[in-house]
Amino acid sequence: MTYPLQSDDAGKLVLRLTLGILILLHGIAKLMDPGGLAGISGMLAAKGLPAFIAYGVYIGEVVAPAMIIAAWSRASAACSSSPT
Repeated sequence: MTYPLQSDDAGKLVLRLTLGILILLHGIAKLMDPGGLAGISGMLAAKGLPAFIAYGVYIGEVVAPAMIIAAWSRASAACSSSPT
């Protein structure tokens, strides 16, 4: 007898939802901070990086987890991966 919660798919779903929600909430909290994107761009500028990379941080911490939750795992990996 098989149970619905004993399949690999159910385990992957639970992991995907948990990880996606945790990363998404972290990204939203970072952007809701009074500094928001300005604070992130200031940190990047202090390290000598262009400030427009802050929008990449937005994509990596808000859009990519939403894609993980929606099961677009390959596209979200492309959004959140860095070339370095």
